[in-house]
Amino acid sequence: DKKTFEVTSNAYSSDSVKKNIWVHTYIDRTEEIYLEQRITQNAKMKDLGLISSSIAHELNNPLGGIISYLQILQMEISKESPVQADLQAMVQTSFKMKKIIEDLLVFSRRPQIQNKSEESLMNVVTEFLSENELTLKSENIKIVLDQAAPAIQLEISKTAFKDSLYFIFQFFIDRASNIRKQKQNFTGLVEIKFFQDALKSTLRVVGNFGPLENDYKLKNVQFLAIHKTLLDQGFHVELTEPDKTWVAIDITFTRS
Repeated sequence: DKKTFEVTSNAYSSDSVKKNIWVHTYIDRTEEIYLEQRITQNAKMKDLGLISSSIAHELNNPLGGIISYLQILQMEISKESPVQADLQAMVQTSFKMKKIIEDLLVFSRRPQIQNKSEESLMNVVTEFLSENELTLKSENIKIVLDQAAPAIQLEISKTAFKDSLYFIFQFFIDRASNIRKQKQNFTGLVEIKFFQDALKSTLRVVGNFGPLENDYKLKNVQFLAIHKTLLDQGFHVELTEPDKTWVAIDITFTRS
């Protein structure tokens, strides 16, 4: 169950017992290590915010000009021109770059103080899925929601948490788009599960969008943006691969 223990062993001998007696002591360090990781990640996000803000602002202005000129060219050149296909490809690529820059700017934004309320995690997720049902259908992504999940109540900002879910599903949509370059009829499947123990509550969003490239967690701007938005809300985020074709995002929150 992903717990970490510090283990020590000591041998004792006794005249009355022929065999040596071993005493093993187990100290649960799970929560301590979890909090240490949170502190380390906070420091990394602060440094990343300073760097990404400078890079994003330097790129954003010239990119806006490039997109504008490309769109003007599209209007001025005949629609039957063979150049139109090249211009459209350039526009799409430019907008993709703009999306990456917007993700970078997430790191430079200070988390807004938003009203928090006691919310059912299942209700918030269900509401989000209902609001984005058409988008997910158009992207050919099916959702399986764990209806037998434990009732998890958290004090959260519903708006901020929905924004984080939006980032997660955009991440999956982009992964699906990459897979369709090789498998045109690919259907995305996302399973949403809930777990709870004495220490923490966990929301797991897992989909068939693997395998990930090496060091994906360190290099992919989208996942770093997901990490930042949830970290600002007091959550811990982990990206894992349960197997070669599945990718899981675990969102955990320490129970008070």
